[in-house]
Order: sequence, then C-alpha cells, then structure tokens
Amino acid sequence: MKKRLSLILVGLFLVAVINCIAGTIIFKDNTSISKVEIVGIYNGRIYIEKNDLKKNYPLSSVKAYYNEDIEIDSAINKRLVNYKARVNKVYFSSGSKKKSKSSKKTIRKTAEITFSLAMYQNSQSKELRQPYLYLYVLTEDDDSTTDNIKERKVYSFSYPRSAKVNLKSYSIGKIMSKVLASDRKIINRDNLNYTGTTVKIPFTIRKAKIIAYRLEVYNNDSLSAVKIGNLVGLQQIPKDWWYSIDYK
Repeated sequence: MKKRLSLILVGLFLVAVINCIAGTIIFKDNTSISKVEIVGIYNGRIYIEKNDLKKNYPLSSVKAYYNEDIEIDSAINKRLVNYKARVNKVYFSSGSKKKSKSSKKTIRKTAEITFSLAMYQNSQSKELRQPYLYLYVLTEDDDSTTDNIKERKVYSFSYPRSAKVNLKSYSIGKIMSKVLASDRKIINRDNLNYTGTTVKIPFTIRKAKIIAYRLEVYNNDSLSAVKIGNLVGLQQIPKDWWYSIDYK
C-alpha cells in the first residue's frame, strides 16, 4: 500500500514538474507549504522552489500534493484527533414530480447516507473536524430519444451546507480548500455515534433516472472514504464521469 501511494505521489509530482504548476505540499507531520513549484525528484527526495529559494525534503515525508494553492491552518491540524470514515449505505428515496417555472418537470429526491467513524487509538485529543460529504449523481433522461441517444447530466451536492464548493468541473484542490479551511466546524468525539450516522441530502433534478453516483467523505485533512454505485448495470458509463459537472 505504501509503495502504491509513493507511485501515485510521484505521478502527481511529475505532472507538476512538466507543467510548471505552483501548488501545495502537505507533510505527514501536518505542516504544509503553499505556492511552491516542484523542481524535480531525485534519489527519494523532492526538490522545490518558492520565492527563488530552493529546498528539498524526503519524498517519504510527503502526505499529499495538490495542483492548487490551499490555505491551511496547521495549528488546528496538530490538535485534532485523526479519524477515518466508512460508508455503510447510500439510498435514494423516491421523489414527487413538480413543474418548474420553465414548465419542465423536475423530481425531488433525498439521498440518505449512513457512515461510521473510527478514531486512531494513539490520539489524546477529543476534537475533530466535522466530516464533509460530496455526492455526485449521474442521470439519464428517459425523454431523450433522438438517434437513440439519451441525454445524461452530472449533479453535485454536499453536506453540510458549509461544505459547498462552486465547481465548474471536479477539482480536488478547491474541495481541499474547503476541507482545510480554518472556519470549518470543530466537534467533540464524545458526541458522536460510532456505530453509524445517517444524514439526508435533499435535492431536485430534471426528470431523469439516477444511473450512478459517487460519494466522497473527508476527515480532518484528506479524502477518507469513497463509495461508487452503478444503479442500472450499464457498461457504457465513462470511468471518470463525475469530472464533468452540469449542475451544482
């Protein structure tokens, strides 16, 4: 697993080097450096440049790299209990149809999501950031019959309201800016239901059926759990369909 993670990080770094992208590096000790350019990777070390000053660090000390500048409050990160999330269930309730002002039918639905949290035993802290949930829904319009091609749309939803990000396309950097924001709500671990918490995300979509979804759950500072569902068994669904967001 560690070897696979290292390969992923190297891949991201190589993309940054080739495109001269300024981004943010997060280290395993929860410190970070933003607005840096990666100069190269050599003998297990990453070489960076910021404000004409060059430095290098062991590649093994890097937790994550993002191709965008992210503001991080490292002081908050150091006093939080680390945890991981697990998605137990995602269910979409049936909704009622209504006519919008444009006379096009829309459907109200609710996503009921049950997830559980597990704390790392070596932490003495009782504080953690409230989990942020991002839900992407792929729909297919039953009324689209032109050339037997059914119109598909991608919707983006989040929980709680403070997690909302205005995305024109999927951007892990913009999501992480929200996840690591200093004003994100802090909660006490003693108030959690460890066996399972259920949240509801109500939403409205155009008349269509949901054919796939992707749910992401973020802990204090990273993506902790992903659940992907294909609700109709279609093989023609693109691999990374959630990258093209039509509605948010």
